[in-house]
Amino acid sequence: MPPSPRLPRPLIYTLPFFLAGLAWGPELAALEVNLWPAALSAAGVLLIAAILKRGIGLIPLGLFFSLLGAAASISAFTPPADPGHVLKRTDEPLVFGGVIVESPLKSLDRTRLIIAVDEALDRDGRPEPASGRVLVTFPTGPSNLNAGDRVRFPAVLHPIAPPGNPGAFDYRRHQAGQGAWVQTFLKDRRLLMPVQGPAAAGSPLFLLSRLRARASDFLDGTMGQPALGLMKALLLGMQDEVEPGVSDAFRRLGLSHLLAISGLNLGLVALLAYWLFRRLLLVRSSLALRLDVHRLASLLALGVVILYTGLAGPSPSVHRAALMVGVYILAALIQRRHDPLTALAASAWIILIRQPGAVFLASFQLSFAAAAALIIFVPRLPGSPYRDQPDQEENPLRRWFVLWNLTVPPLVALLATAPIAAWHFNRLPLLGLPANMIFTPIISLVVTPAGLAALGLASFWPGAAAAVLALTERLWWLILPALEGAAAWPGLDPLAPRPGPLFFVAFYVVMAAVLLRPWTKAAVAAGLAAGCYGLTLLAGLSAGVGRPEFKVTILDVGQGAAIHLRFPDGTRMMLDGGGFPGSDFDPGERIIAPFLLSLGVTRLNILALSHPQADHAGGLPFLAREFHPDELWTNGAETGAAAYRELLTLAAGRSMKQPSLVELHRSREFGPARVQVLAPPPDYLSHDRGRKSGGRSNDDSLVLKVTMGSKAFLFPGDLEAEGEADLLRRAGDNPRADVLVAPHHGSAGSMSSAFLEKVRPGHVVFSVGRRNRFGLPSRQAELRARRIGARIYRTDLEGAVTFSTDGESLEVETHLNRE
Repeated sequence: MPPSPRLPRPLIYTLPFFLAGLAWGPELAALEVNLWPAALSAAGVLLIAAILKRGIGLIPLGLFFSLLGAAASISAFTPPADPGHVLKRTDEPLVFGGVIVESPLKSLDRTRLIIAVDEALDRDGRPEPASGRVLVTFPTGPSNLNAGDRVRFPAVLHPIAPPGNPGAFDYRRHQAGQGAWVQTFLKDRRLLMPVQGPAAAGSPLFLLSRLRARASDFLDGTMGQPALGLMKALLLGMQDEVEPGVSDAFRRLGLSHLLAISGLNLGLVALLAYWLFRRLLLVRSSLALRLDVHRLASLLALGVVILYTGLAGPSPSVHRAALMVGVYILAALIQRRHDPLTALAASAWIILIRQPGAVFLASFQLSFAAAAALIIFVPRLPGSPYRDQPDQEENPLRRWFVLWNLTVPPLVALLATAPIAAWHFNRLPLLGLPANMIFTPIISLVVTPAGLAALGLASFWPGAAAAVLALTERLWWLILPALEGAAAWPGLDPLAPRPGPLFFVAFYVVMAAVLLRPWTKAAVAAGLAAGCYGLTLLAGLSAGVGRPEFKVTILDVGQGAAIHLRFPDGTRMMLDGGGFPGSDFDPGERIIAPFLLSLGVTRLNILALSHPQADHAGGLPFLAREFHPDELWTNGAETGAAAYRELLTLAAGRSMKQPSLVELHRSREFGPARVQVLAPPPDYLSHDRGRKSGGRSNDDSLVLKVTMGSKAFLFPGDLEAEGEADLLRRAGDNPRADVLVAPHHGSAGSMSSAFLEKVRPGHVVFSVGRRNRFGLPSRQAELRARRIGARIYRTDLEGAVTFSTDGESLEVETHLNRE
């Protein structure tokens, strides 16, 4: 279809429409609509118009590409209906066979890879056809597995679950966009058994994977951590092997982009390859006279770029960079004027046609936003050394070319990516500009070229390559202390609430207004955008004005507990913070903080801990550091899990008020809501059981009751039978509540019939993890709750459960299977 004269750069102008259609795909997929017939009909109409030489305007063409994007996205995010798909073979033990389609991603404690399954063995060992991709995770250790290898593995597959909480990262959508709907965890890496087959030796994927593995092994043998992980990220795209502390320092300083292979890396590879091939071709003058040396060297350099792209892995930043460099080289080969924005759009089209789900990846959004901003804004800035100047004029800033390049382009890129980073990571790195000015030139122009040269030498002169890497490692010893020292300054990357769609529109309109001309039109556009955003803020504030309301959300934190309470006077409390014993996963940072920030909450008033066990205390230290609470409520225990000890240290260092149990037993009012502490008794530590347990017993849990009007909520922590009986003896009828969070996650030894008869809840919430090893909630506890007529909710099945009351009515909402 020939482009309309009014649309000279169709790849650029139609891309936003296609992106918009892709973005709507997951929501439309839930409605089970099929847009392909409409898209094909629209394509037919446009084709007829083109044949009749009728002009096709941007709007009809844009609507078509929006429809096309939505149809492609729906197909990508609709669960497969094929009866042979692995999604139909879940929850049954089978042996599966298939091919590893991506190089394994290793972290310090686990390895992940994706296997394209093509067979499932029945109980007699007979293979049956199967299809689909499986995300496989297993403990990290020595392994020779690479992309292209054929393997078999025994497993019980499980569907990848949707996010259980508002604001949470949608891992199911992330993996579905890459074709994986199911996952499994293997306890031993040896359960992945290599199988010889036609997909193994000889395929390009296999050969590239082997080459990447050899390069990785060479780095392993010549360098140590933390330089090893950094060089693997810079040269091979293996970001998972960067030490967590180092990765965190890069993130805090806004330098995470340096750990992704970028256009600069690929550009350096292309330049080095072009220079080398050109020198070799010019060695013989007769050859140089017969051939176009420039074109042949460019073509050979393009082959090297393609090879290195396969080596560097499948990330969008690598593909975008490779496509940009490739388009530039091809434009030089055919002697066409290079249009960088069209090249960027072309690379986006290629990635999105191949993988529509890439539109939701942070790496795709950040890399393309930064590149687009540099291409659009930097050459148009007043005084830019890249700005076309009349022959008689001289740009006075050209003498400051290096300084200009170290300040202005990084600032533009940081501005362009700030809202996207806030959306995905809820952080704003305040030292991003000076950090990029200092560290980006050193790492990109010294460390990375040295590493690339070492990889090039490794195959035929390993001694020289090892020497270069040894010098590079020593350079890292000089860089990292300065980088980590700067990252240790407090307050460098404050938490940022997740921005809404209108904020994105207003931000980029204002950014364009500030950086582009004509100023009059730009100022009007900026004013309109700012005014619209201000009106939305006022609307949101006015929506919150009305009848006082108490709202409580029991979050899905796996096998643990975390409860957010918002009182009518605006006070916010976090009761417990989840946690996973023996794991470095921080639910405060990864689960609770995204939930709070999705509500626009950046400060908590009170942290409360029912008892100092890891599954309740794990996420509270992070919240104490980042959400600046004024008070910490505990049961007064002196010892407990490591997270509890860290929490007490933070509370003391930040002068948080820590009311005693005597103080806590005096009821507190927050507007029309009242909070009472019912247990443990103020003197429990002086009793034999308290002294022996040190306050760590489940039956010593801090029990809270919140009352507003005629409605009451009871939060009993991990009380078991003895603690429930003690509570009933001392509190009488006080435990009566409409909503009960099941004590001890609904274990068989809790929620006795006597306790439930006294509480008489209409709603019972079990805070439990999916397929938890304890088998919670127990059948006995669920049965006892049903016998009294309570409505049951489970965080493993329904996600976060939110109750709202004005003191008279009670509303319930679940994040999954919303009611």
